[in-house]
Amino acid sequence: MLRVEELQKRANAAVRKLREESLAAGHSFMIRDSRLPQGQHYFEYPDGSIRIEKLSDNKFVLVKQLPTIQAQIVRNNFLSKIS
Repeated sequence: MLRVEELQKRANAAVRKLREESLAAGHSFMIRDSRLPQGQHYFEYPDGSIRIEKLSDNKFVLVKQLPTIQAQIVRNNFLSKIS
């Protein structure tokens, strides 16, 4: 069991690092959430905004721009899962 916990800890650290590096480089970071309809994902942007986007014709298109408070809730929920 300890081995699984250690692997999860390392995986979470890698995801945190990838998120930080992506946003710092000016790129978006995709947050998958099974509560969204199939094919839709949250995308966090360097400016702090979060949008719901879906894949259409091999590109992601905007479904909804989240209000600031809702974006903060999504971000906090995600960060709590990888901490």
